[in-house]
Amino acid sequence: MPTNSTDAALFSENLAALKAIAPDLARQLEKITAPHTRILYDAHGGADLALFERGLYETDARKFAERQVAEFIARPQRVYLEPPDPVRLKGVVGDFCQRVMARLEAEGLATAAGGNTPDAHFLFSFGVGLGFHLEKLIAATSARVVILIEPNLEFLWHSLHVVDWRVLLRPVLTGERSFVF
Repeated sequence: MPTNSTDAALFSENLAALKAIAPDLARQLEKITAPHTRILYDAHGGADLALFERGLYETDARKFAERQVAEFIARPQRVYLEPPDPVRLKGVVGDFCQRVMARLEAEGLATAAGGNTPDAHFLFSFGVGLGFHLEKLIAATSARVVILIEPNLEFLWHSLHVVDWRVLLRPVLTGERSFVF
């Protein structure tokens, strides 16, 4: 494949889907006409992002993403929030918290500290790149809120050319998931 090969039809369809949930972001992406980055394709059609004429992944981005997701699933990086300890809180806040915690426990809603289920309500992805990791990562975590942090808007622009974002965004339209960009 040539180094400048992109799927313009997929990009247009993805951009339309993105407009429905993030119109400001879609407008910014529409303004990109001459990106400083580009997609590189190897002899087998594997894609990489060229950043300063060097591959970001330095391999096929799809294979890189598969390995990255497998490593995450095997050893997820999680932040656990412990339930508040009403005894350590003082005054009105402590008294209120103690009553709430007792009521939750009586209703069977008390949570176990440090649970380690693979499901996650929130999923943070620090970097979108070409986005090949997102579908599998979302499926593996059952995330309801996906927060994408990508400092290079062109990477997201390129991703719209190679990943079917309509599939990723469809649950947003049904209220099953939220995306935050």
